[in-house]
Amino acid sequence: MMAIDPDSAVMIADADGAVVRADARSKAQFGTCRGRHCYEIVAATGRHREPLCSRSCALAVAQGGARSIALGAIVGVREQSIHCRGVAGQIVVSVTPLDSRLESVLSPREIEVLRLVAAGETGRRIAELLGIGAQTVRTHVDRARKKLGARTRPEVVAIAVRMGLSS
Repeated sequence: MMAIDPDSAVMIADADGAVVRADARSKAQFGTCRGRHCYEIVAATGRHREPLCSRSCALAVAQGGARSIALGAIVGVREQSIHCRGVAGQIVVSVTPLDSRLESVLSPREIEVLRLVAAGETGRRIAELLGIGAQTVRTHVDRARKKLGARTRPEVVAIAVRMGLSS
């Protein structure tokens, strides 16, 4: 079963991406949804304004696939995460504000490691402080980077700080 953040806007679309149901948050954020295509409503773009949602994406998801667009997708003017899952020939689309709790995205250890990275500590020093190996530190940073949709170590820290990472 797909867990949906309570702060998410949720829509259900048919196999072609046409929305058949939308919750109150979707209506508040996107206006009338019913009958419009999910990929047109969300119209998500990446950080460099590349399109992330399309008709072909909707068709693939409806056929039983799943798609999670990393945190940081631009929906309108806000950074959000988008999760789509095919269920019984339909598509469940949830759009969650980026200001969601960092704790709901990263593990406590990933947060702890990112706090130390943000404080300027080296991987070797973080390993010493936490009593873990340097490779484990790299693994935590890499997993956090992937979960937050960042390409680089500085970018993962910047996203985490915007999401509430404190030092």
